[in-house]
Amino acid sequence: MTRSVGHRVNVSNGLFLLSLAVLFNLYMTIWVYQSGCSLDANNMNITMTTSKLTFLGENGPGPSYATLQAKPKKTQELSINIPANSTTPSLAVVSVCIPGDRFSQDYINLSHNNKRHYCQRYNATCILPTEQVSENSKTKKHKKWDKLYHIEKTLRTTNVEWVLWMDCDTAFTNFDIHWYLHLEKHLNRSKLMVASEDQGGINLGVFLVPNTVEARSFISNLYDLRHIIEAKKLFHKDQSALKTVLTQQPQLKSKIEIVDQKLLNTYLDNNAGKLWSPSDFIVHQVFCLDFVACSSNFTKLVKNITPPSSTGLKQIKS
Repeated sequence: MTRSVGHRVNVSNGLFLLSLAVLFNLYMTIWVYQSGCSLDANNMNITMTTSKLTFLGENGPGPSYATLQAKPKKTQELSINIPANSTTPSLAVVSVCIPGDRFSQDYINLSHNNKRHYCQRYNATCILPTEQVSENSKTKKHKKWDKLYHIEKTLRTTNVEWVLWMDCDTAFTNFDIHWYLHLEKHLNRSKLMVASEDQGGINLGVFLVPNTVEARSFISNLYDLRHIIEAKKLFHKDQSALKTVLTQQPQLKSKIEIVDQKLLNTYLDNNAGKLWSPSDFIVHQVFCLDFVACSSNFTKLVKNITPPSSTGLKQIKS
């Protein structure tokens, strides 16, 4: 009889201790869940980890173990940093600013400093002439023809893979945008250029050209039309040359990659195209009736948005 009672006592004690263990395990599980502690096996007993997963349920409400572990990676995925020695294609930024009625020296300084800063940040080559080429000045050709001259020369005399042309009245406004990542899906080297359109058609204020034999020939052909365009006294010069070529050879239209203006060439104070907003890549001060006010708006914007000048820039004077 005494033995039987003792046996029952031992069983009761065993059940009591087992209950305590279960309750303790459950308590610790709830505490870990509420406190958000990691459930790494190095920090917790494997039994505790299993209990917690069973308690939460992979298919039930609340985050699963895998989800809890994945959350911190989001910020890492959003951080994109391309080193200067990466395999990103090489780029030359070309922009001609010639002093005169259209552009004052202060205007030119702001425009070119803005482009220099972008070139430095993304290891691009800057080609920023400020004098008209002699073959055009001697024959009294319009200064706009220097655009095609310098693009063709850059393609012919440098080994860059892409040339980004920017009119003097354009500026980078978002220095966090890497040109290649921003436009990668549109950078097809089988094309002749990458450009955008406004209400009047293709706008050549900002566009990219791949350094290929075909693209160089295309730009050279546009430049050769300067004598005919000048003789006809057409206003838009380079854009008139483009329209002439596309009229004569309509099959070439498919060789021009057209992108949304917001990606490449948004307008300031002119609703003939998509208007600029602060997050945009590049702003363009196209023609407006109140030229003085528009120029003032542009220079104020560029001055406020361009970081201080730095040294060590990779620049070619052409």
